[in-house]
Amino acid sequence: MKIFTFICLSALFFCSLPLHAQDEFPRSEFTLRYGIVTNAEIIEATSDILTTIFTFGSFETRNNISTGAFSFEYQYRPKKWVSVGGSVSYERTACDLFSQTQDIDVGDIINNYYTVMATARFNYLSKKIITLYSRVGIGYTLWLEYINGDNQYQDQSNGFVAFQLTPIGIRIGTKVGGFFEAGFGSEGIVAAGVSFRF
Repeated sequence: MKIFTFICLSALFFCSLPLHAQDEFPRSEFTLRYGIVTNAEIIEATSDILTTIFTFGSFETRNNISTGAFSFEYQYRPKKWVSVGGSVSYERTACDLFSQTQDIDVGDIINNYYTVMATARFNYLSKKIITLYSRVGIGYTLWLEYINGDNQYQDQSNGFVAFQLTPIGIRIGTKVGGFFEAGFGSEGIVAAGVSFRF
């Protein structure tokens, strides 16, 4: 009877090993991301148009440049289908302020955006090499603006709600992988990068 019990318990133990192995997956993930066409860039484009309108064409911005958004993210994966964490990102934009009446550049404007967000990712396909997912984020952006013109220098700060909505993302790789995302928000309409799982 004891031998029979031992055999049954041993069989149950070995049968449970594959199931346990299937539950094993990387819990932590670090991500480096670069995105373009962010909501900060869209806000500035709108502001440039309004500047031209409200000054009746006397002033306009030229030579607009942007670094794009660089972000770093950590996420913890309590379940195979969901990850939660946070991200920090930085973006810098600059432009020249041009006077149509004087036909000269009268100054320059530099904007720095610092963003912190809580994030969540939902995997709807999670294979060994390929992961398809959606991602959301909500947080705050600190906006620092520096204006230099007409022998005067001024700076001001502001802030606004930051968000990221990414309906589709694809990651290819195991412990180290590359990814591409399409969405809208503080980290860009399109973004790509590399992530490390452990």
